[in-house]
Amino acid sequence: MSTASTAASPGRVEELPATDAGVAGYVSDYFATLKMLLDATNVAQIEQVVSILLETFQTGKRLVLCGNGGSGSTTSHLVCDLAKNIYLDSGKVFEVVALTDSPAMITAWANDTDFTNIFAGQARTWLREGDVLIALSG
Repeated sequence: MSTASTAASPGRVEELPATDAGVAGYVSDYFATLKMLLDATNVAQIEQVVSILLETFQTGKRLVLCGNGGSGSTTSHLVCDLAKNIYLDSGKVFEVVALTDSPAMITAWANDTDFTNIFAGQARTWLREGDVLIALSG
C-alpha cells in the first residue's frame, strides 16, 4: 500500500500510515494524546464556566458566542443545544446567539467597515450590560 502525502502546514498530517499496523499505531498515539489532555483538564475552570452560564440563564441575560473557522460551527451547535434543550427541560428560554450564524450580517460588517469588525460590530448590537460573550478559536 502506498502513502498519500498532504501539503506541509502546521497541524496537518504529513503522511498517512501505509499499513494497518501504521493506522493502529496512529490511533493508539491519538488516544494517548487525548488521555493526556483529559488528565490535564482543570475541572475547577470548567465548573467556573458552567456557573457563569447558569447565572446568565437564571438572571435572564444573553449569551453571545463567536468563533472562527470550525469553531464558528461549534458555536452554532452550542446555540442549538443550549436553546433547545434548556427550553425542553425547563420551559424557559435561554437567550443565546451565535454571531457566525448570519452570513449576511458578517459580510455586511466586512463590506461596510472592515473584516476585522465582523464580530465586534455585531457584539455591539447584541450585548447588553451583564450579558456574556464567549469567543472560540482553535
